[in-house]
Amino acid sequence: MAEAEPVASPTADAPADSADDAGFTVRGQQLDLRTSLGSAPQVEPGLYRATLPAGKSTTYAKIQRRPGETLNVAVSGAALEPGKPYFATADHRLAADFVIPSEYGTPTTCGRSSSSAGTYLSSGDAFGVLTATNTAEGAKTPRTIAPNDECYQATTLYIEISREAPPAAGAMPVEIQVTREPKITGTPDQPVTKADLAKLQTLPKDDDVVVAPGRGYSDAPELKPDGTTRLDVRLGETYFYKVRVGWGQRLGASLDVPGRAAPKAPQVDTEVSLGLRNPMRQGVGSTTSSQSAQQPGDDTAITPDVAEVSTAPVRWANRSVDSTLYGDISSDSAQATTAAGWYYVVVRADPSDSAETKTGVAPYRTQLTVQVTGTAGSGPTFVDASNQAMPAPKPGELSIGGQDGGSGSSLPWARIGGGIAAALLAALAVAWALRARRNA
Repeated sequence: MAEAEPVASPTADAPADSADDAGFTVRGQQLDLRTSLGSAPQVEPGLYRATLPAGKSTTYAKIQRRPGETLNVAVSGAALEPGKPYFATADHRLAADFVIPSEYGTPTTCGRSSSSAGTYLSSGDAFGVLTATNTAEGAKTPRTIAPNDECYQATTLYIEISREAPPAAGAMPVEIQVTREPKITGTPDQPVTKADLAKLQTLPKDDDVVVAPGRGYSDAPELKPDGTTRLDVRLGETYFYKVRVGWGQRLGASLDVPGRAAPKAPQVDTEVSLGLRNPMRQGVGSTTSSQSAQQPGDDTAITPDVAEVSTAPVRWANRSVDSTLYGDISSDSAQATTAAGWYYVVVRADPSDSAETKTGVAPYRTQLTVQVTGTAGSGPTFVDASNQAMPAPKPGELSIGGQDGGSGSSLPWARIGGGIAAALLAALAVAWALRARRNA
């Protein structure tokens, strides 16, 4: 007898897990993933939490979509190994895909890509939060890498989540975000041009204000469009903030390392990274070559270093950006800057030396500053399969977050006039080394 098909439907007040051993916050409706398509639980757009078993695994969930709709999934979890504070001793992999059944047995891949630099760790790499993302497009675009038309036409798809890690790493708690983008009517905007891919400079601010960071996407605190915060970072920790970005706007961020008010240099050689992610949690933003600043042996003399990242303007039509277009911001990043809502600023600190094992290191002070430029527009008009304007969506129907105040789990429908992410994107980050004499 066939196994009964569970159905999961998240609620606005979904229960939250406590943070895992790395401090990464996992929230959402509990989801019982299955190892076969036939018994996969059916899900709706929203936020879920699950636990992936130790070692190697592949599990599934099922989702329905209307013709022309685009689906996005993001799976996030912290890579760990017992007794290893900072660096992996074996390979870790976390991947997400959309698939459909195939007559040949192995499911057909329908996601835009099957790999992402942000979802792999090799032996010797620093641990961190792995975020695997994928998109099932509702129609062909320049960013599409789907195998056949069957994928665009499918109304029943399966979310495939796979993990590979050394058995000693144990089970991995993960947070799963599923979002749905209806098709649009008309042409709401034009894709960005090369001029739009120039880096947006964000000057660091000097302010004593402190906004305590989140330890995951779902508990990230809001920074205002011109906000700044002092941020004391600890080795092996990842910090999250979110900023609302509207249609037509750009997000820039800078990290002053060390912050101007830093009392002293770090106790060990330290590398701090700064990255941006869109509402679908895909990596976006400009990249520059790594920079290094040699801190002198005298802790009272500190040479500041500043890193900056920025996005392209948010436009629905960016999914049609030519893949050969390149500037300070890559075409891959521009192709993912397609939705207004919450954009995430992610900061991570690790030792520069992969042989470092010293723990209990004092926190290191930095200053994080963000800016949002441009005037928010109205965005596209979304329609159903019959090309009729859609009614107000349920929470989770569209990208998480919106343009105006409140906690809002979906885009503000009233603001957008009756309607309302390239390959899997690497987690784009700017990293640089901050070197100091070790203090024993």
